[in-house]
Amino acid sequence: VRVSGFGYVPQELPVSVAAGQVVDVSTQLALGSNGAVRGVVGAAGGAPLGGVSVILHGTPYRTVTGPDGSYSFHQIEPGTYQLELEAEGHVRTLAEVGVVAGTEAVGDGALRPSPLVGIIDDSTITVTRERGKEFLTDWGYRVEEIGWDSLDRIPHLDLIVANEANVTAATDPGPAELRTFLEAVSRAGVSVIWMGQNGRGAIRFLTDHDGDPGVRGQD
Repeated sequence: VRVSGFGYVPQELPVSVAAGQVVDVSTQLALGSNGAVRGVVGAAGGAPLGGVSVILHGTPYRTVTGPDGSYSFHQIEPGTYQLELEAEGHVRTLAEVGVVAGTEAVGDGALRPSPLVGIIDDSTITVTRERGKEFLTDWGYRVEEIGWDSLDRIPHLDLIVANEANVTAATDPGPAELRTFLEAVSRAGVSVIWMGQNGRGAIRFLTDHDGDPGVRGQD
């Protein structure tokens, strides 16, 4: 019988069992040569964040930061782990932390407030594994669905994803409307991610109506 637990030295216990017999294999595990992780999680401006969910992947440990943004994990087996920090209204963050036996690793983190992302024609295909809105929302972004003519919303956005994921969507803005859109995002200083895959994606409109980019790597 092998008896083990995270942070403890495993034991191999030889057991001989006869028919109808119950054998007691109770034992006591000794702690291994472990380390610890501690940290402070703050907002992007430096103020501590309480109530942040902290998960140390690869271990059974998870906790929530205190009012001063601090947290700690003890009896962690040596190794490299992924630290996940998540709080309402902030972007979920992943970071690596290395644990060495007999030492305390520092896993500080800073979470930035959730940006507002506008998506043009998000996917409605039922076989899509993760639609853009679902994916971004899961990571803590705020998402708003917009169109090429949502010019009044552009100054309020932090980023635009021009997706155009649906093959049957008749949403070609045409040269004039696209030019108006490009001028609006330029004035507002908002970046646009132009998507493209297998003939879909808004990048084809940018190429067809504006000649940019002149060549697409995949059609």
